[in-house]
Amino acid sequence: MATVAAIVDGTGSVGAALGPELTGFASNTFGWGAVFYMIYLALFSAGALIIGPAIQEWRENRTQREASARARHGEVEGESLLGT
Repeated sequence: MATVAAIVDGTGSVGAALGPELTGFASNTFGWGAVFYMIYLALFSAGALIIGPAIQEWRENRTQREASARARHGEVEGESLLGT
């Protein structure tokens, strides 16, 4: 999840730098409705960009947990060390 956290932190910094300027421009030019549409667009864009790395990292963690559980129970590549 470190990758996901880094992406969130990075986009948060960009949003904090550009957000007030874009909000002021959009509200003065198009009205407050445009500001909310801009927020919806940012939300869905962030979700679309973050879902791939999040799923990949979740799968990697699941594989590591399963391998660790097998090692704790004495299994090597699907076979028990006791020969059963």
